[in-house]
Amino acid sequence: MSTTDSPPSAPASAESSIGATAIAGAIVVAMLFALFYLASTPAYRAEATVPFLLAAVLITAAVIAATQWPRYVGHGLALAYGICAPIGAYLLRSQSDLVLVPLFLAACGVLALVLTPLSYHRKRAAWAFLLSLLVVMAVCTLFGAPKIRANFGVSMWIALMIPGLLGAASVGLGMLSGDYQEGVKARR
Repeated sequence: MSTTDSPPSAPASAESSIGATAIAGAIVVAMLFALFYLASTPAYRAEATVPFLLAAVLITAAVIAATQWPRYVGHGLALAYGICAPIGAYLLRSQSDLVLVPLFLAACGVLALVLTPLSYHRKRAAWAFLLSLLVVMAVCTLFGAPKIRANFGVSMWIALMIPGLLGAASVGLGMLSGDYQEGVKARR
């Protein structure tokens, strides 16, 4: 080995990986805030700055955590959704005449509560169904955020935290696909 050859570099440690993603997340939040500040009127800025920053920081932190600890964060957020969805369904039913939407929301929450422990214990069908459920609910709540804002009287940014956190749960569960490949046989 000559003096110009250097030993192979050691793989990045978990701490440096988390630090790098945290810095990237902070840059993303700063860029989003700059765009928010430039695109909004002063009156709207005064009322929405705190909810916007809360949503941006929370969603960014959840996605970063989901990429670092996908099993725990993905299943933890799925469990949180399973607990909160029936509560939201009850509140929605008590505040409006809607029947089908709260019933669907409660059913999805109960289904998430049933599927999350099964998925955590590496049941492939439960994982696939839970991941599909969370992706669908993330898309539904993304486009339904104005309705959530109107029915619950919260800021639009608070309403957008729901699809953001469901998306983070989906990222975490999606990263676990390798854990569920064992024992799968190709059909001919």
